[in-house]
Amino acid sequence: MAMTIVDAGVLNQLIPIAVSMLLGAYVTWEGVRFFGHPRFFLRDWMPWVPIRKWSIALVRAWACLCVFGGTFVVLATVVTEVGGYTGVDVVIGVPVLSALSTYMLLPIHHIWEKFHHIHEHQAAEPVHERAE
Repeated sequence: MAMTIVDAGVLNQLIPIAVSMLLGAYVTWEGVRFFGHPRFFLRDWMPWVPIRKWSIALVRAWACLCVFGGTFVVLATVVTEVGGYTGVDVVIGVPVLSALSTYMLLPIHHIWEKFHHIHEHQAAEPVHERAE
């Protein structure tokens, strides 16, 4: 029997790990795209839905859920399959890390920067007191 570089047992372990990590990363990537450009999603995927504030908010909410789910899948795969960890620490740690990574991946920071810039600009304007 010839020796192979990669044993079949190793492939049987690596393929599901790689597939779950790739699918989680893809869901995360698509969620970030749809969160950043909800009009693109509505125009191309659901043209019958009117582009209104509620529809944009709904797309962003679903995109946020997709990013959370994708990061959860990737983190759970890394922690349980690669790291071999189990228990209560994983049950608490993976969702918390997933929520933090969701916050870091979504372009919410740009929205807050614009909001902060508007208030900074308003605060910089001189305030005129009324003459009584």
